[in-house]
Amino acid sequence: AERAEQLFGGADMPPTGTESRVQRFLCGDGSPVAAQLAAMEPSVSPLLIDVRDLSEVPGRAEALEITDALVSVQALGRRRVAILARAGALFGVVRMVCTLADMRGALVGAFTDEESALDWLGQAEGQREPT
Repeated sequence: AERAEQLFGGADMPPTGTESRVQRFLCGDGSPVAAQLAAMEPSVSPLLIDVRDLSEVPGRAEALEITDALVSVQALGRRRVAILARAGALFGVVRMVCTLADMRGALVGAFTDEESALDWLGQAEGQREPT
C-alpha cells in the first residue's frame, strides 16, 4: 500500500498481499500512542503496530502507559504484537516497552524491518505464505 493511502491517528491500515490476516495499526502524532491502542477493537489477529512516523520519542511515563495498553490489547484476544520503529532512541524505548510487556505475559516484539516483523507474526500463526 502506498504511504499516502495509509490513515493516521490510530486507524487500521488495509491489509495487503500475504499479510492479509495481520492487522496493521499506524500510530501518528494526533494523540498519545497508549490512547490510540486503548481504542482498538478486540481481535485474535496478529497485530503490527507502526510507530515509525512518531516525531517525538515517548518518555518514561508514556512508555509505561503504552505497556499497560499492550497488555490490555493482548488480554482482549490478540496472539502476537509486533511494533515497528525506526532505529535509534525510538527503537530503544520500544524494546523497553516490549520487555516490560513480556514480563506481564504479553507476547510483543520490537522490529526496525517490516518484513522481519511480518515473518515473526506469521511464524506463530501459520498465516504467512511462502515467498
